[in-house]
Amino acid sequence: MAAFLTAFIVLEWSLAKLAMGAGIDYDPNAQRLATNLAEEGVIDKETLARVRTFQDMRNRLMHGVQGPTPIKTDVKELLSTLASVQSTAVDPLEA
Repeated sequence: MAAFLTAFIVLEWSLAKLAMGAGIDYDPNAQRLATNLAEEGVIDKETLARVRTFQDMRNRLMHGVQGPTPIKTDVKELLSTLASVQSTAVDPLEA
């Protein structure tokens, strides 16, 4: 569970950095931020769908809602999504 939450925090940060580089306003909700990025063509719809799934898992964990506990494959998929988002990112200081 801790690995999943830590990876999700890094995903949120990466999405925010990506938005900054693309001139998209920051939104503290990863799902809304990813939706804005997808609407602007910065990330693809598949990445958006995965972010939505991970946001739901994160919310369930943080708010104590019953649901499946993230397992090793969920963490691996989250890390894969994170790597994809980070490979898309443009350093705003270099833009």
